Amino acid sequence: MRRAARLDQIRRAIHGRRVVWFGNRASDGEALAGFPELACAGGIIAPAAGDGAAWITLTLEDTWGRRVDLNTANIDAMLPSKLESMRTRLLRLLRQPSVLMCYRPSAFLSSLIYPSGGSCLYWGLPHLQQRAFEYKPWVESRMEALGLRVIPWRHYSVVDWPEIMGRSQPLPCVVRMATGSGGAAITLARDLDDIHAFCNRADEGIVSVSTFMQGALPLSVNAVVFADGTVTTSAPSLQLLGLADCTTRPFGFCGNDFAFARGLDPAVLDELDEAVTRMGGWLAQAGYRGCFGADFLLSDGDLYFTEINPRFTASSALAARQDADMNETDIVLEHMAAFAGLAPVTRPPLRERVAAAVRPRSQIMVFNRSDRAIGRAHVEVAAPDGAALTELPRFGHAIEPEAQFFKVTFDGGVTDPDGAVTLPVRETLRALIRRFTAGAD
Repeated sequence: MRRAARLDQIRRAIHGRRVVWFGNRASDGEALAGFPELACAGGIIAPAAGDGAAWITLTLEDTWGRRVDLNTANIDAMLPSKLESMRTRLLRLLRQPSVLMCYRPSAFLSSLIYPSGGSCLYWGLPHLQQRAFEYKPWVESRMEALGLRVIPWRHYSVVDWPEIMGRSQPLPCVVRMATGSGGAAITLARDLDDIHAFCNRADEGIVSVSTFMQGALPLSVNAVVFADGTVTTSAPSLQLLGLADCTTRPFGFCGNDFAFARGLDPAVLDELDEAVTRMGGWLAQAGYRGCFGADFLLSDGDLYFTEINPRFTASSALAARQDADMNETDIVLEHMAAFAGLAPVTRPPLRERVAAAVRPRSQIMVFNRSDRAIGRAHVEVAAPDGAALTELPRFGHAIEPEAQFFKVTFDGGVTDPDGAVTLPVRETLRALIRRFTAGAD
């Protein structure tokens, strides 16, 4: 379906209500800028760049003067006093006829929806229902039952850490908690001390261990599932994990290369298509609806399921932008359509959409690798030709360890055929980091 037609359908369903976005990054709300009804793009960090007379941007970052690590910050664990200003301003918006869209459901948002007096349409899942789909061991067991190839994790109680080595676990190995995102709850353990240290900080009582699949390619697909189990997908990307210039986390999420998919075997794209469709069918049967991310590892030609992200993802906005470039409906619009009760659209197979992509892009997020909060240098930072620099914090704001410095979006790919970031891109990142942190050219 062409983009304008889907927009018109959704606008009729909105029926003049104001659209409010709240996410990890307020800037992701820019994907809704095509709606004249957009009233607010809010979030924890990254004020939206398009803020103007028609709509506003609100962030906790601006309230606090601090940018936090999104992969460890939990809005539902924050002191009420830290959220009072945001709560008040959002509630004022939601007490008017409105539609609330969010990156991830939360108790914080639920505490606003119901006091809104019925004026707010919430196009998302209840937060406690959504949480169930974040529990990785359960989801993996269901995917295995569907016939998908899954990573052979072994699950242990945190008090069983000596047994991990007792089973002759090859080193290095991957150790993971049962929930978590962005690489904050998974590590590469090189010895028993690493395993012990990880178990000591695991707060869920369980850890999972698997063999490290050296050289595997991490692939990701954004998708939407409708109530009837129909799945619509966006183009796949190569995930960029653990980039040494960008994060201290071995598997820390650092971005995506959408151009990389052009080099994938069409048979792999077909397998991705089939796997995501089956996953979406299970999600619908289990009561899930809306946007989700599906992650995989491609190792020696075999595709392994790794996780479902039951929410929008950090690549959803860029995936939507690329569909908009082709004048097609996108992952954000389809999420809205799923909750508006509209019929799903039929989209070509992934192999055809990858081949037809007119302007595949890449994005890289750079994080504070220091062990202390720092501020950006009081100089302007500009990206080179063929790239755009966004989501910078304001001057004077403290950037906590592993909080985001900025995002760079590149025209085209940033990796070689083996999935490694190219030297020119690495040099560009290093120059931007020097300028950002020290004001040096």
